[in-house]
Amino acid sequence: MPPAEEYPTGSFEIYYFSVAAQSKKVTLRALGIGKDNNIVVLPVGTKAPKWKVDRFYNGLYSFTIGGLSATYRTTDNHIVVSNPADVGYTWTISHSDATSPSPVGNDAYRVYLNPPAASKAWTLPVKIKEVEDPVLFGKAADAGLFYFKRV
Repeated sequence: MPPAEEYPTGSFEIYYFSVAAQSKKVTLRALGIGKDNNIVVLPVGTKAPKWKVDRFYNGLYSFTIGGLSATYRTTDNHIVVSNPADVGYTWTISHSDATSPSPVGNDAYRVYLNPPAASKAWTLPVKIKEVEDPVLFGKAADAGLFYFKRV
């Protein structure tokens, strides 16, 4: 695991990615804002929006996109964006020890609610469709793997 100073902070495009079993071809799908301020996995080929990832003195992170902060909605367990003044959630970022095919390489991470003992993370639906799929607030054991591309 890289030292904390090597974890993402700054401006990024954030992607859900999948790797084809035989060809090892990587498919990238950007994370963006969908209906009802849900964070969604956008269709392949959609231009990726810019995320701001801030690291606090205590090693926790915040995610903002379009001036709105990532949080979660308890009614349906979706990761959503909200006015930063309304609610401020901090997140823990965990680096994946596995190296993925290019372009992901060593830039794959999981995002957990702080404290990690909360056992909740950013997850994905079991079946990813070609439309906008919501990023969910689910069990830490099911945490999705995301590619952080510095921009």
